[in-house]
Amino acid sequence: MTGRAGKSICSVWQNNIRMMPRYAIGSTAKLLVPLLSRKILKLTALSQCSSSIGKLINGTQVFENLHVDLPILNLGAKNVAINRQEGKPAETIFNSLKYYKHYTLVECRPITGRMHQIRIHLASQRANIAGDEMYGGQPVFLSQIKRGYRIGKDQEELPIMKRFALHAKQITFKIDENREMSFDAPYPKDFATLIKLLDKFDV
Repeated sequence: MTGRAGKSICSVWQNNIRMMPRYAIGSTAKLLVPLLSRKILKLTALSQCSSSIGKLINGTQVFENLHVDLPILNLGAKNVAINRQEGKPAETIFNSLKYYKHYTLVECRPITGRMHQIRIHLASQRANIAGDEMYGGQPVFLSQIKRGYRIGKDQEELPIMKRFALHAKQITFKIDENREMSFDAPYPKDFATLIKLLDKFDV
């Protein structure tokens, strides 16, 4: 991007990059969750820039501006834990966007940016992101949602999505007190395929 708009955005980025949560840099995410566990789909970081993250979680989970305020302690080696005494402040707002028979599409709006924040905050609500096995989520298989689906003999069924169902979909930058700029990212192919199959077989 060039010209005044390009310089303006570049300037905002340089001025505010240190204030942004790691995963707040530019996206909205959605996720899918199975019926027996709760998951959240969208995330938005409330700082100089905000982002919306969509997630698919296991199970039917009803979140209406659910505000999770649970401190997170970094244990090292990419492990974290909820710790009210020693953890750092961590807040996330969750909203359910769409309900399937076995999954829920959720919007996650992180106010802070701790490692694994959305994942562990969801797990604290017994809601796991589909495919996020570290926090109890299970991958989605076509045989689970399509009646009569059978795989061939001696064939191993692979999950529809080979990673956990999280997508950063939107980010908003605050240019100044009166102006904001938002950017949207379409679902990647694997996430779009998962949503398409759920719309067809899991409603």
